[in-house]
Amino acid sequence: MSNKNSKIVLSGIGISPGFGSGTAYVSERPLQSPVADRLILPSEVDSEHDKINEAFQQVLEDLSASSQKVRERMDKSFADIFQAQIALLNDPGLLKASREELESERLNAEQAVKTVFRRFERKIRSSEDHVLRDWGNSPGDPCS
Repeated sequence: MSNKNSKIVLSGIGISPGFGSGTAYVSERPLQSPVADRLILPSEVDSEHDKINEAFQQVLEDLSASSQKVRERMDKSFADIFQAQIALLNDPGLLKASREELESERLNAEQAVKTVFRRFERKIRSSEDHVLRDWGNSPGDPCS
């Protein structure tokens, strides 16, 4: 938005008491973003899986650094948001499912990860656990 006089009011669920104001940043919804889509050769499975491992490691490092900054500057409870994401990426089932997607569907790394995360998203949205289901169906969630 180029007009500095424009105001947009955002509402949400508060995680701490008080009033907050500041610059809002809108990020794309990663599971809705287009990704490179190509089929891979069987000989490429290992290198594509290595790309996934490396990407996960980089994201884990970034999340850990962000968690530490938030813990130091704000509050431990805010940093716990990052810890939940770290726990998800550390789940060995996620890498295993990505590997299986590479092998069975011969999708490139980007598409395989997107497919696995979309599958995970569907599980959350259809969960019997109302807390998970409500989170997965919230309008601002990253999966939408």
